[in-house]
Amino acid sequence: MRASRLALLLVCGVVVQGVARDRVIPMLLDRPDGNKPQHNVLSCRMQLPKVPAQAVWVAKSPSDWLDADRLRFSVVWPEGGPTNVQALVWLIDRDDRWYQFLVDTNIAPGTGSYEIPLTPGEPGWQGVGHAAPWHFRTRLNPKQAGVRFFGNEAFTGSCVLVSADLVSSETTPGAPVITNLRPNARAVPRRGLFELRFDLPDRYADPFDPDVVDVTADVAAPDGAITRVTGFYYQDHYRTINSVEERIEPQGRPEWRVRYSPATAGVHTVTLRVRDRWGENTAAPIPFTVRDTATPFSFIRVSAADPRYFETEDGAFFYPIGHNIRSPFDTRMDDQFPWRFRHPTGSSAYNHYFADMHKAGENFAEIWMSAWSLGIEWSPVIRGYHGAGDYRLDNAWDLDHVLEWARASGIRVNLVLNNHGRVSAWCDPEWQDHPYNASRGGWCKDVMEYFTHERSIAMTQRLHRYLVARWGWDSTVFTWELFSELDLAGPSHKQRGCGDPRVVAWHRMMADHLRAIDPNHRLVATHVSGDYTIQNPELCKLPPLDHCAVDAYHNGPPHQIVNLMTETAKFNNPFGKPVLITEFGGSPMAAGAEHLRQEHHAALWSATASPIAGTPLFWWWHVIDELDLYPVYSAVQRFMKDVDKRDSRMVLVQPTLKADDTPGKPPQPTVEAVCSASPTQAIGWIFTRAGFSGVRESGGAPLKLDITNLAVELGGFTPDQVYRIEIADTTSGQTVKRFDLRATGGTLIFQVPPFTRDCAFKIRQR
Repeated sequence: MRASRLALLLVCGVVVQGVARDRVIPMLLDRPDGNKPQHNVLSCRMQLPKVPAQAVWVAKSPSDWLDADRLRFSVVWPEGGPTNVQALVWLIDRDDRWYQFLVDTNIAPGTGSYEIPLTPGEPGWQGVGHAAPWHFRTRLNPKQAGVRFFGNEAFTGSCVLVSADLVSSETTPGAPVITNLRPNARAVPRRGLFELRFDLPDRYADPFDPDVVDVTADVAAPDGAITRVTGFYYQDHYRTINSVEERIEPQGRPEWRVRYSPATAGVHTVTLRVRDRWGENTAAPIPFTVRDTATPFSFIRVSAADPRYFETEDGAFFYPIGHNIRSPFDTRMDDQFPWRFRHPTGSSAYNHYFADMHKAGENFAEIWMSAWSLGIEWSPVIRGYHGAGDYRLDNAWDLDHVLEWARASGIRVNLVLNNHGRVSAWCDPEWQDHPYNASRGGWCKDVMEYFTHERSIAMTQRLHRYLVARWGWDSTVFTWELFSELDLAGPSHKQRGCGDPRVVAWHRMMADHLRAIDPNHRLVATHVSGDYTIQNPELCKLPPLDHCAVDAYHNGPPHQIVNLMTETAKFNNPFGKPVLITEFGGSPMAAGAEHLRQEHHAALWSATASPIAGTPLFWWWHVIDELDLYPVYSAVQRFMKDVDKRDSRMVLVQPTLKADDTPGKPPQPTVEAVCSASPTQAIGWIFTRAGFSGVRESGGAPLKLDITNLAVELGGFTPDQVYRIEIADTTSGQTVKRFDLRATGGTLIFQVPPFTRDCAFKIRQR
């Protein structure tokens, strides 16, 4: 409906005159008798002061709220009615937050027309019970809105709500204006964070779609090289924690940000650009200085010297030592280990997890962006999510802080973007709730269309664009892991995702896309469950996937994990990539506490001596706390501190072990070794399987498996060269014996001090 007329309106009690060209969208009035809402006069009963008159408005389309810049309603107030009545307009947004606007003029008898401004930042709109201000997206699909007439004078009767309209001015906005630019600092350290905060017109219903609004920044380095980074929409939040729950609530108006991690020192400049359907604009270049200070957290790469391992971009060896912390809680922990009641915790739990890991010498963890923790895109079946492409900003803020805590504790994060259930119809299925699923308003008619549908691919790449814009600067994020347990995805156990050529093609496409948009070229990987026998060689060989990730679950005794370490290495090393075991711990449904304690020790130490890129990640993170398994990490970290495994000639070998029995004493148990060696170095772990059988002596004491008079013979070294040999106690990682020995004929033969159950050694050429 379009009209050009002289408007004489009572706007919150103020008369204004002028020529307007408006678009008027009538709203429906929610009828108290339960019939369908109608655009009709509505008689509202009241019994003041206890029962106010109230009407609920229903927009014909949710987009009508966004198109309007004011709300108009007309009411007939009864003659003789109270004269101190006020009107309160209220709106409940899609996240159940209440906003209200109090008309500051009393309602007068007769017919009155009132208008309420809906413009972003309007101070008359007040939030109740929260700190989120009124802004444009507050009106995005509100749950309910209405008006309430109340007063202190006793009165029983009716008023008549004649109409309620959403009104929009027929004006054409100008090109977007960039305002309030605020850099976080004028000088930042190399590989630190330079962040630019700024405001754009608050007029975008979908600020995550670059076709709606596209924000980029060109950063010019001192050598003239230009790096383009993407800006992102941001909402600040705050955290509250009490004995019942942890909540994250918004505060402040939304804004925009650009994040960049400079690689070189010197003066840089950043030039900001924005484009929307009304035009484009460019801000004046902003200079900032990068200090050439120490880089505590550079990005991780695959080693050029030995692609089975990782290194920092500065060339230092990086050996991941850590465990899995998929989410702050796991209900299966209580099912398998009901030692005590653990109330589900929020993400603040990561703060103490990381602090404990740091004390133990760990430097690595895995975290999932799942629907129940830290995910930013899902369907509204879970409170806080709003469907495809509408990203959850409270979880994004939460992940900011989780990564900040990790960085402060020296922890790299293997960030999983999809858990298998998201696209599985048979194993831990969540596909029925996926926002891309046609049954949830999406477009995929079956689960495999997630990997093939054109729109699904486009929306996934759009999600990745936001991830890179927000967290691509942060070297804390070790890997973009596209999937966890990919083999459990798909329509059924007979059609598993990891073996499907369509899934392989999807991984090639997404890995290439991430590499193209991530200015720091972070590692990209994917993962399968079970053990190495589940891996698909076609996925493992994909060039854009930087490393392989796999589980090491089993149903055997604890020492079975040792076989899985070496066999996983043998299967994966021919692909010329690092391999990481990111889950282990008994079977997928765990094992007894003593089993897990022994397996945990055997897994970490056998991995040090295997050509695997890091320690395997134990899954049962609450067990680490309950049983205090942190000292094992401390021991491994202490042992590995001066080790650099990057040596392409270093392969699995089998030393000759001989333990002479002592006369009059029982025969010693059979000992074995896991060992990797090259002509210049070796790492070995010597153990007896009886010590990792899952049992203890009566009374709970460890089995007494003392090994004495053990000689180790190991060949393949450079003849007549001198080597430093260190024998370590695996309970502490401390060297208990250190000596030099010449490799006679390329062979080293040395005695190991007495030990119980296991010990470790390392050899390097002097």
